[in-house]
Amino acid sequence: MDRMALRAANLLVGNNEGDAVLEAVFMGPELKFLVDSVVGVTGGEMVPKIDGVPKNTWTSFEVKAGQTLGFEYLKHGARTYIGISGGVDVPIVLGSRSTYSLGALGGFKGRPLIENDEIPIGIVRKNVKIGIVIPEKFRRKIVEDLIKLRMLPGLYWHRINDQSKKTFLAD
Repeated sequence: MDRMALRAANLLVGNNEGDAVLEAVFMGPELKFLVDSVVGVTGGEMVPKIDGVPKNTWTSFEVKAGQTLGFEYLKHGARTYIGISGGVDVPIVLGSRSTYSLGALGGFKGRPLIENDEIPIGIVRKNVKIGIVIPEKFRRKIVEDLIKLRMLPGLYWHRINDQSKKTFLAD
């Protein structure tokens, strides 16, 4: 999770920093808007499109009722954050609005979104501005060089077969 990108997505659309957003991992959703909204897309480089027209990331833009927000394929990074004015209005479970699919907890009905779901949106603040930009110097940089990471087997390590474990841990 990229907390800085999550906070930036919220700030672009006039939400509190910790309000719930949509997180897209490796590929983006296709969302048809039922009300006019201001949207900000941050994090991994996945170009947003309104009715097929590309929009800038790290910038707030308007999506009108009836328009569809889609995404190009991910170019860099892993997680893209989609902030929507008013925030995603789902209950807080165990201190978070995140979805934990394996435990069927939190988020939207404790599961990933599926076609025809209607995502509840909270109260939109007044004077949400379109065209707000997070300057380049404040955005997280994409690391092109290889870096070494330390790894500890986690909660679901037992779900990975032995060959996959060997491959994952190989130099």
